[in-house]
Amino acid sequence: MINTVEKVRSHFWIYAIAVFISQLDGGTVSTMLPALTRTFGLSSVNSSWVAGIYTLGLVIGTPIASNLSDIYGAKKIFMGELGIWFLGALLTGIAPTYGLFLLGRFILALGDCGIIVLSINLMLHTAGHQRQGRKVSVVGVVSGLASIFAPIFVGLTLAFTGNWRAFYYSLLPFIAILFLLVWRILDNEVKEEQWQTDFPGLTALQSLSPHSCSS
Repeated sequence: MINTVEKVRSHFWIYAIAVFISQLDGGTVSTMLPALTRTFGLSSVNSSWVAGIYTLGLVIGTPIASNLSDIYGAKKIFMGELGIWFLGALLTGIAPTYGLFLLGRFILALGDCGIIVLSINLMLHTAGHQRQGRKVSVVGVVSGLASIFAPIFVGLTLAFTGNWRAFYYSLLPFIAILFLLVWRILDNEVKEEQWQTDFPGLTALQSLSPHSCSS
C-alpha cells in the first residue's frame, strides 16, 4: 500500500513539473518580443505570428495527442511529446531565420499541447474519484505559477546573457531529465484492444446521408 501511494505521488510530481516547464513558454512572448524584433527585423504583422503560430500548433496538436494516447497508451505518447518538445525548443533556439523560428515554435506547440493533455489525463487516472477535482486544480495553479515566473526567468536570462536564445537552450536539459524520469518511473500500459476504423460502416453511413439520398 505504501509503495502504491509513493508511486502515485512520484507520478504526480512528474506531471506537475512537466506542466510547469511546458507552460513557461506561454509567458515569454511579451518579454522576448523586443529582442526577437531586433534579431529578425520584424514588422508588426510578422511579430503577431510569434504567438499565432504557437496557438495554431496547440489547436492542431491537442486532439491528435489525445487520440494517439487512447490508441497506443499514455506513456509512449508522453515520451513522444517530450521528444517533439525537445526538437521544437532546439530548433527555435538555433533558428537562423524567422521562418525556421516559426517552424520551431510550431513544433514546440505540438509537444507542449500533448504534455498538458496527457498530464491531466494521467493525473485523473491515478487519482481517486474524490481527489480528481483537487488534482485538476493543482494543474491550474501550476500553470498560473509558470505564467508568472516565465517573464521573470526570461528577463534574467536576457539580463545575464543578452540573448533570447538562452531561454530555449535552458529548457533542453530539463526536457531530457523529464524524458528519463518518464521512461524509468511511469508504468508501461498494455492496451487490450486496438482501435480500428470501421470503413464498411462509414461507407454505409455515407450512403444513407441526406446528400446521397437527395441525389
